[in-house]
Amino acid sequence: MVVTIQAIVMVFGALTAAVGVLLLFLRQESGRNTIRIVGQEFEISTPALVVFLCGCVIFVLPLLRPMEGLNRPAFVFGSPAARPDGSFLPAAANVRVGGEEQEPNTQITEANVVQFATRVQGTLDENDRDYFRFRTPETLKSNVRVILRKTRPGGFYGGFAVFDVTERNLGGDTGVGNDSATLAFEAKAATDYYVMVTGNRGPYELEIRQD
Repeated sequence: MVVTIQAIVMVFGALTAAVGVLLLFLRQESGRNTIRIVGQEFEISTPALVVFLCGCVIFVLPLLRPMEGLNRPAFVFGSPAARPDGSFLPAAANVRVGGEEQEPNTQITEANVVQFATRVQGTLDENDRDYFRFRTPETLKSNVRVILRKTRPGGFYGGFAVFDVTERNLGGDTGVGNDSATLAFEAKAATDYYVMVTGNRGPYELEIRQD
């Protein structure tokens, strides 16, 4: 189950409105205002009215005016194995890319989806990390090899780590200067895997293929 930021905002608004409704029954003060809800008339104090109206606005606003970022996942519950496609994370959180990395992909929830047996170009910023997700073919007959090549003259310190859908580290490699980082690991057919690229600032090429 995926809980979005919008859902959290709407629940907060509903709870705030509920507190306002509760004050309709409990508050007994002079100088009350009158409000009619579902055919019933209530006398409430000004603070209670403000609480109720604020809750209604918070609840309704995301529906009337969708805001960028509110549909992003806030929490993910459930077993990775229960996902229909075998992935640990919701597919909507991942961006499918071709030969070029797309930001943001600094969290595993934002991993770029790349095709198997392909190369992708990317760039690491200072203290950066890039995540990629790929799926092995159903006809996989050998190990999978991941290769990280540093394409800046003189290279840089960089490496990668491979994870399965439960985020278990399957290994990795690191290279300095122009040295490439490479790893061959035993993979399952028709299965999703993640690659995390880390290192100093510089451009790179990531290749994923059968060994």
